[in-house]
Amino acid sequence: MTLHVRSLFFGGLCMVTGVVIAILFDFPRPETIPSEVYNESPITWSHSGLGEIARNESQRINATFVTLTRNSDLWELVKSIRSVEDRFNRNHGYDWVFLNDVPFEEEFKNVTSSLTSGKTYYGLVPKEHWSYPDWIDQRRAAQTRKETATQYMYGGSESYRHMCRFFSGFFFRHELLEKYDYYWRVEPETELFCDIDFDPFRYMKDNGKKYSFVISQHEFEATIPSLWNTVKSFVKTHPEHIPQGNSLGFISDDGGETYNRCHFYLDFFNFLDKEGGFFYERWGDAPVHSIAASLMLKKEEIHFFNEIAYYHPPFMHCPTGEPMKRELKCHCSQRRNFDWMEWSCLPKFFDLHQLPKPSGYDEELPLIAEEADRIVEDDKIAQADRIAEAESILENERMAEGAEAAGHPHIVPGQARQSESDLTKLRAENAAWKRIFSKMTRRRNGPQKPSSKKEVWRPR
Repeated sequence: MTLHVRSLFFGGLCMVTGVVIAILFDFPRPETIPSEVYNESPITWSHSGLGEIARNESQRINATFVTLTRNSDLWELVKSIRSVEDRFNRNHGYDWVFLNDVPFEEEFKNVTSSLTSGKTYYGLVPKEHWSYPDWIDQRRAAQTRKETATQYMYGGSESYRHMCRFFSGFFFRHELLEKYDYYWRVEPETELFCDIDFDPFRYMKDNGKKYSFVISQHEFEATIPSLWNTVKSFVKTHPEHIPQGNSLGFISDDGGETYNRCHFYLDFFNFLDKEGGFFYERWGDAPVHSIAASLMLKKEEIHFFNEIAYYHPPFMHCPTGEPMKRELKCHCSQRRNFDWMEWSCLPKFFDLHQLPKPSGYDEELPLIAEEADRIVEDDKIAQADRIAEAESILENERMAEGAEAAGHPHIVPGQARQSESDLTKLRAENAAWKRIFSKMTRRRNGPQKPSSKKEVWRPR
């Protein structure tokens, strides 16, 4: 989840992920893009038990939710929409912008527009924003995908790289976002765990915040080997873009010589894009956004919302402190709170801003340590079960495709090839998680060889 304003706030080097709410900057806009709008009538309504809730333009901030999605994501997305509406937006009626690289189906538009309390808009991603620029060597990019398919998650995915590039440098230029000042990005399969009894958009505007977040984690270093050197080149070329009092200490531990892999937002996209790292490596939009916000915004313009409880598999932010959780009617477990695990960058954010840890922090630490060990074992078993199931499906389909079609009317030609592709993806994902699991269990399994790298998923 992410909120941005003609400033931004994003729902994770150190990078921020999860709920991100931020300002939208005045970038040049593309030519008109086909779009549609539902629910255009003015909204003023009341909700039982909450009194009169006026939902007109004068009381709302000029802001919107934004979701990049596919038609096939509908039934995972409706859960996210319902969660946001129930926990927050039913009291405010903010608009929702949906973007897709193909036209939305009528079912998608009918279902999503019926669930939202604000206006809904549906737009196409321009082809030039979801394709290779002329300076990219596509054969080299394809070779990179082949080599990294089993090294980290989405290593072999072409569409994932297009998505990261789109969110890094293009989504805020879309015609449908042009009129808004702030955005809040929502993904399928996400959930809010607590009531949001204030307006984060208004808080950001009234307090001069331009970027906010709820989860911050270290990026996988193998996906961004050349990113920080590219950033340093940008800083040397454009020192005028780097203000005094920024958050460089959040993304670098040695004054900018190296990147500690914690992320934020962007404005130097074109410089990065020319280097080709979105395709030749697997640069993500979260580290790009995070670096830009940390370099180009003052520390006081970046905000952490402890009050917004958020889950995007596999990470959860649950507000620290039982009194707050009770007051906000939360249904998350403090044991699963990612904030104080070793892979989290939030402690660094608190140190940089000289903030005291939230009340209840000390009580959470032993619970988080116990839960982290359990999560590792459960995830290992789940990964193994998914691969075993995929292998069984593939074997059955290969046998069935050798039989007569009349005897197996459910068999579709080429189905085994698709299942083999699915199995390859699962194995790649499993290989990536095994690397993480080995780090998660390092302390539990005893002393290891000295290493300069930090261990992960342990409480601070």
